[in-house]
This record gives sequence, C-alpha cells and structure tokens, in this order.
Amino acid sequence: MLHLNKPVHPYRESRHLLLSFENSKNDIIASPSPLITNPPIPNVGMYDRVRAVGSCNGLVCISVSYNHCGTKDDLLFLLWNPAIGQSRFLPKPKCSTVSPSVIFEFGYVPETNDYVIVKLDKEERLRFEVYKSSLDSWRVIDSAVVENHITLKRDESSVFVNGCFHWRSLNYARDRIISYELVSEKVGLIKALDNGVAGSECWKLTVVEDSLAMLFYNYIMFELWIMVDYNVHDSWDLRFRIVDDGNRLLYPLGCLRNGLIMITYEEDYVGVYLHDLITEQKTEISKVPHGWRINGFSSYSETLLPLC
Repeated sequence: MLHLNKPVHPYRESRHLLLSFENSKNDIIASPSPLITNPPIPNVGMYDRVRAVGSCNGLVCISVSYNHCGTKDDLLFLLWNPAIGQSRFLPKPKCSTVSPSVIFEFGYVPETNDYVIVKLDKEERLRFEVYKSSLDSWRVIDSAVVENHITLKRDESSVFVNGCFHWRSLNYARDRIISYELVSEKVGLIKALDNGVAGSECWKLTVVEDSLAMLFYNYIMFELWIMVDYNVHDSWDLRFRIVDDGNRLLYPLGCLRNGLIMITYEEDYVGVYLHDLITEQKTEISKVPHGWRINGFSSYSETLLPLC
C-alpha cells in the first residue's frame, strides 16, 4: 500500500491516493507523504502478511495474517490512523483462518455512525461475516440468494454505491454482480451487462457519477458503461471508448469519484496514470517495478480524530 504525496490532480480536490500492491512473497505498506512522516504500522511483526482493506474518513483498515506454531494463518484486523499514529486490533472474526478465497472490504454507514468490515469466504459456499464498530463484534449474514457455483476475484476491490458494496462474480452460465447493503444487511444479485466485445472475464466494476459502472477491456482498448438507473438492466449506457494505438498493454484499474480513470500501461515498467476522460490528459503518478502487482486503490485524506 502506498500513500502518494501529491494531490490526485492539480486542479481537483486535494486528497492522497492509496495504492495497494504486492508480489508473490510480500505485501508492502509505506507512506512517503510528508504530512504523516512515514510512520510504521504499529503492532505488526516484520514477518506478518499485511494487506490494505480500505480507507474511510482518514482511518485505514489493514488485515494482518500470521502463522502460529506452524498451523494455518490466523487473521486479525487493525484500524489505524496514520496522521496521529493511533491503532488498535479488532476482535477476531468467527472464522479467523485465512483461505485463498477470502475477500475483505471496509466501509462507513453514516446513518448509524458505524465503521463496517465485510468478510467474504467461498470455500464451500459463500459466507458473509460483518463487523460493526458500534457492537465491536462480528456476525454471520445469510447469503442463500447467491449461487454456489460462482467465482470471486480476490485481487479486485469492491465498489461502493447506493449504500451497497458490489463484487464481480462469474459462474458457468452468466455473470452476476453480488451486492451487500450496509443498512439492511441484505445480500442481492444484479445481472451484469454483456457488451459483446470483451471476453467474459475482461470486465470489472467501478463507480462513475455516483452510479454503478462496468469497465470492459482487452488490453488495447476499453469501454465504460454506466447503469443510469440502479438495478435496472436496460439502463446500461455506453459513455466512453478508448483505444490505444501504441505498443503498450492497457489495463484499467477503475474510476475515482472526480471522474478520473486510473490506467496501467505496461512497457519496460508498470506505469500508473490518471486519465481525464473529458480533456483526455494523462498524468503519470507512479512507476511500479516488474514483479509487483497493483491490486486496488482508494482515496485517502488525513484526520486528527482519535480512534473510538
């Protein structure tokens, strides 16, 4: 995870960009931002595996997995405020072992002033566990509406829109978008769009103009479709189509709420760019060495409020 020490765009709101990246052996969390003076993550051992879950209101949620006495990895979650150096571990989930299929998300519910962690695990059937800061505990959520024969992508972040987390899922017959509403705690399914161009796995979710959106890509071009009316399949609308005429591989990471698309061009290195869809201006914000993979991003802004 990387905190970039520059605003997202010179004439847009001044926030920091949070990138999470990893290779086959390590997850790295660093902060070169002068505003938070590069603090180390407290209470985390050098051999523990750490992963950025997300950032809300200046708080960063980190998953920490560690091997205990040669058994399966145990899982803990750490809430961390880098600006003031405070952190605390949360209670263990009901199932605290780590599997290759586990996915985590971090969000905030303003209606109840709750910070929420959603944990999905798909070993036998889809299992939702939800942590709420107001209760300081975990509970299991019914997910019977979701089919058993689906595939979730662990290295893709969810998107949050309309009060719900959304995940891309694949099954043998058709693609679906899994939703989880934070207030009602209900799990649902949304039919995904088939644009007839890219392969079934070459799409991902994002948010544009506070609407659910899908990015289709085949590494030399991508299309952006927006669901104008939430959960209305006929309302998908094509907004942008970008074709790269060079020799670079084109991979969209997603959209920021200010309308910029993050795109990774792979040449001699992996370059991370901001692409303004209105002006078509490209700005390089980071270079990532080969062997490292970016698996998610979000915006981050500092807060001086203490942890509860």
